[in-house]
Amino acid sequence: MRNQFVILLTTVILITSCEKEETDRVRNYPLIITHEALVDNSGVTLLAEIVDYGQQEILYYGFVWIDVAFGDDYYPTLSDNHVYLNNKLASDFYEYSIKGGLEEGKEYYTRAYLITSKYVIYGNLIRFKSRTDLPSIVDLDPESGGVGDTVFIRAENIALSEKNNRVRLGDKETVSYLLSVFL
Repeated sequence: MRNQFVILLTTVILITSCEKEETDRVRNYPLIITHEALVDNSGVTLLAEIVDYGQQEILYYGFVWIDVAFGDDYYPTLSDNHVYLNNKLASDFYEYSIKGGLEEGKEYYTRAYLITSKYVIYGNLIRFKSRTDLPSIVDLDPESGGVGDTVFIRAENIALSEKNNRVRLGDKETVSYLLSVFL
């Protein structure tokens, strides 16, 4: 009987000391919340809040997004559409506006992210439906050309990802390369 009491007492002490050790741990990585997106006719503004900085310096932050056609069990990552922001955070909140490149009336998943020297941390998943304007050409250089010529197109409301841009001349799709995006 005494041996059973000692075993029971030892078990209780071990369990409570393990629980205390778990609760005393300090969060080593940041915690972020993705807030509801603000959608209007000019695009969408993505919003995030850092609720705990942990013990890691935040090097980069931003948002990732993907078309919901990928499925309800798909979470966008840095290999999908994304924006890196690396200016110094002025507060616990940050935002980014997408003014083009989203298909009008299409639904997207988005989430905020943070990058430290050790971790990539993603926020919760948010769904939004876009109402953006269609892309429009601002300038062509040169204005005319022949087969095989390179034409530089300056446009508004284009996608930030090369794979989401299509250039058609008449009824033929051309090879296009996204050289740079100026925000």
